[in-house]
Amino acid sequence: MTMRAGFAFALLISLCTPTFAQQAVVATFTPDPAPQGVNVQMAYTLPRPGCGSAIATTVTRNGTAIRVDYVLGELPGSICLGTPPPFTPVVLDLGGYPPGLYSVSAFGTDQVYQGAVPVVSGTFGVVASSSVPAISSALAALLGTLAAFAGAVVLRRRTSR
Repeated sequence: MTMRAGFAFALLISLCTPTFAQQAVVATFTPDPAPQGVNVQMAYTLPRPGCGSAIATTVTRNGTAIRVDYVLGELPGSICLGTPPPFTPVVLDLGGYPPGLYSVSAFGTDQVYQGAVPVVSGTFGVVASSSVPAISSALAALLGTLAAFAGAVVLRRRTSR
């Protein structure tokens, strides 16, 4: 390998390293949209090794902006055997909210590897709950059958008079 080729290779690696280190983390919200008052969960996977999970979470809301502060750590009594997985899954409970569109920013600290983790952001919606309870299609079919039967009984009585 020539000196020029070695320099070009080193330059290429140095340019690509920040790109790999700053991978975008995509958050998913369940359910989305959420019915009013139903607990919403935010889930994502951090591009870093780890055996832990979120062990402490603080959720604060200011209007439609939600801030989540959490600590990644190992659960008491858990043991990480061998090489930790290359990614760390994170699931955060956000609680229930009134109708609207909410933006969430999650700030984490890693207790195991001592440091901050990437800030993860996302949005989810909440829709108003219906005050009329929904019925299943089987129940609707049964009610329709009963109504038809009652109608047939009434017509039969009228014709027999």
